[in-house]
Amino acid sequence: MEVRAWKNIESQGDSFTSRTGHTAIAHNQNVYLFGGTDCTGRQQDFFRFEIDTKRWTKVVSHGKKPSRRSGASGVVYRDRMYLFGGYEGRNGSYYNDLFCYDFETKNWNELKLSETNVCPQERTDHSMVVYGGNLYIFGGCDKSTRFDDLWRYDLAQKRWEQVSMSGDIPVPCFGHTAIVHENSHRLVVFGGWDGHNTLDNLYEFNFKTQLWKMLEAVGSIPPHRYRHSAVVFDDNMFVFGGVDKSQVRYNDLQRYNLVTNSWSEVCTTGNLPCSRTFHRAVLVENQMFLLGGYDGTYRLRDLYSIELGALCPMSLADLCAAFIRKNYRSMEKSAPFSALPADLLNHVVFRRDQTGVLRGKCNQCPDGRCDFYRHPRGKIPYPPQQSLEAAFECFCGHSNICHEAVDVSDTATAQRKPTNLHVSKVINDVYAPTLRLLRNAFCKRISDPSTKLRSSRPSRSVYSDTITE
Repeated sequence: MEVRAWKNIESQGDSFTSRTGHTAIAHNQNVYLFGGTDCTGRQQDFFRFEIDTKRWTKVVSHGKKPSRRSGASGVVYRDRMYLFGGYEGRNGSYYNDLFCYDFETKNWNELKLSETNVCPQERTDHSMVVYGGNLYIFGGCDKSTRFDDLWRYDLAQKRWEQVSMSGDIPVPCFGHTAIVHENSHRLVVFGGWDGHNTLDNLYEFNFKTQLWKMLEAVGSIPPHRYRHSAVVFDDNMFVFGGVDKSQVRYNDLQRYNLVTNSWSEVCTTGNLPCSRTFHRAVLVENQMFLLGGYDGTYRLRDLYSIELGALCPMSLADLCAAFIRKNYRSMEKSAPFSALPADLLNHVVFRRDQTGVLRGKCNQCPDGRCDFYRHPRGKIPYPPQQSLEAAFECFCGHSNICHEAVDVSDTATAQRKPTNLHVSKVINDVYAPTLRLLRNAFCKRISDPSTKLRSSRPSRSVYSDTITE
């Protein structure tokens, strides 16, 4: 489990209006936003946010700019932004046009088709990624149809081609997310709406074999959702927000490890964004930026960021606080040990194997991926058993011998083994009292009318399931 802090960015300058369905990309320490829907309708304005100065400016561009639209997709490749599709709404127009914006010349250019070249059907709420010098379009919808086709646009040849696929092809859907994992040559698709239900399906498309595969991930699977956002950082896909069929919106941050095929929820602190959908997120270096969206009542014009750095083990206080935040209504004032979350119990022996040796870096994994240990069955039994025979393994599943032993100069610390007595004493003397203390403080805080607490739990509100959101 990990913890990261959200920041609400107080920006200056000529900012975008409250909106949904906009297109957002990142380029050279800047975040760009195009179009979307505000209270007056579809837009075609173009903004730049300079991260260093925290200032918005309206971009003055040349050439043929894309028409007013929402639900278009955008990517960046070699100092150019590519924008595809979307819809206008007022006249029922859906688009399959492709535009290119050159960041150096500030010029827009429509990439027109030859008379003989086929192209994707008009659509919105699709996904677009770039891989190997090609653009890839997947899914989406128009007024009456949802799509499950995959198209490739060769940027060198300026030609569209429908990709032949086999395997576990995803159901036709829109409002999903798609990211590329360069190291494994995969396109990964998550969530969406199939016309009847929101989805929590996870698919991968191998660019080398052109084979789809449905992934059976492990860990804490996120609730199904669509119109969420996703970015890829290192070997992880981070998913934020979205809405489900019963109109529950989310502001959770979920992490999918592309190497271990496992889900986990990121505990977030700081200025938490409200639950939302139809927003956008982009990655700049190791930071994810969140822009706008719809909270169930209003369109939003806020801007948040969160650092997606190396994994950070949570402190005892953070572990307790995260657990209480989700379970405080059902917790008793005197919580039994069986009610303690596995993460709290595991914290006792996170860095020590069954023989008492402190272990760190795994020689079989990249730096920092699995420096910590867990109990393979998810929790340490209470009361502790007489023997913890081979009780602990690393997150990646490699044996303890693959992890380098840590040389501790403090002899007393090095010789302290995670015996049953030690585990029991730590639980009795530290963890349970801390949990109770924080729980009481938390309940006192939320009962104080002068204190406004921002919750990370999903909000339920009226939601219009129309593309015009």
